[in-house]
Amino acid sequence: MIRILLVNFIFGLYISIRVYRAFFTRFRPYFAVPVIFVFAQSFFILKFIGYVTGAYVPDWIMSVSYVFLGVAVYMFLYFLLFDVLWVLRLRYGPFSGSRRLVGAAVLALTLVTFAYGYYHQLDTIVKYYDVEINKPLKEPVRLAVFSDVHVGSGMTVERLNEYADRINALEPDMILVVGDIIDSDLRSFTEEFRSSFRRLKAPMGVYAVLGNHEYFSGDIKAVEDAIEDAGMKLLKDEAVFFEDKGFYLVGRDSIRHSVSSGDERMPVTELMKTFDGSMPVIVMDHVPRSVEDGKAMKADLQLSGHTHGGQFFPVTEIVKLIYPKSAGLLKDGDFNLLVTSGLGLWGPPMRVGSDSEILLVTVKGK
Repeated sequence: MIRILLVNFIFGLYISIRVYRAFFTRFRPYFAVPVIFVFAQSFFILKFIGYVTGAYVPDWIMSVSYVFLGVAVYMFLYFLLFDVLWVLRLRYGPFSGSRRLVGAAVLALTLVTFAYGYYHQLDTIVKYYDVEINKPLKEPVRLAVFSDVHVGSGMTVERLNEYADRINALEPDMILVVGDIIDSDLRSFTEEFRSSFRRLKAPMGVYAVLGNHEYFSGDIKAVEDAIEDAGMKLLKDEAVFFEDKGFYLVGRDSIRHSVSSGDERMPVTELMKTFDGSMPVIVMDHVPRSVEDGKAMKADLQLSGHTHGGQFFPVTEIVKLIYPKSAGLLKDGDFNLLVTSGLGLWGPPMRVGSDSEILLVTVKGK
């Protein structure tokens, strides 16, 4: 935690000094730099205030801070690029001798990148997957899968209504919601949002699992009740057998955060007692920590989210190093891990190098 805070402080200080030197030198640095720092760090400051005091920070205020964060990230990257070129004594044309020109170039590049990322995150796509498992299935099953809605982090009721209608139009047998429905405060999950989820309809039902953000959102029992009230059947370390199709759906409790040991939830050995591993097994597990749990359960397909596919560069490349699959399908013997990059967002309202997506997965037996 201390290292994270230190890195975050260095990030904020660097961008504050570079912005000051490019645009605000007519002001006293001891006044201007702290003001810029507060704007650049407003997201983290508001999160800290909410965490310490328990106060509800209105979603629109958080949304503004998300924009500041996204702009700060790309200004940091572009300023750093120019500074590296300067250190290497490489020429970069007319910008080489002017802080203001460098600042203008960085600002222009940042705004173009942010504008692209903002509009790209609104362009939600449907990705289709055919997954063949090595066990007999009475008949194929069509699964509409999405995750990481993050209500309270930029998602609107109108947009969620549109997604629900698009998902219904795919005519899936079942709809699966793989965690992080709520971003950080149950109070954001209003009746209007719950009504949006109730629009989801599928012959075999709508099922959900918890994500790590559900554990940040308030009393977990109240969160679970709210999810059920929104028309989703919550599976928390339990299995359901669907006789018509001949498979088990297993919903795992989420690990609390990405570095958790997972000890808070039911051990795999205990969970395996609730279903027959010789039958087809589909697992919903929010965090794609590894393939080991799924393989130990003799599962055929695990559906995960959490990563957002990195959401925006360069995080898109970092998550590839952290998870066995940051987005897409990974086959490991008879086990299949399918990770969605998610429907909504966490933090900056942009996607650069990732997609906002809904999955339609057709599972076929041998």
